[in-house]
Amino acid sequence: EPGGYHLMLMQLKKPLAAGQRYKAVLVFERAGSVEVEFEVRAMGDGPARGHGHNH
Repeated sequence: EPGGYHLMLMQLKKPLAAGQRYKAVLVFERAGSVEVEFEVRAMGDGPARGHGHNH
């Protein structure tokens, strides 16, 4: 959904590859640590289509 919640990953050690899956741990103040898995999608692919990435 355009304008929906998302994460930006900055200063990565290597580029992410479309189609690959990566595991990560998100740390929240109240909820603590939450393990998640991400699937990388190419720009313009998937439900976020049309999102301008204007940050």
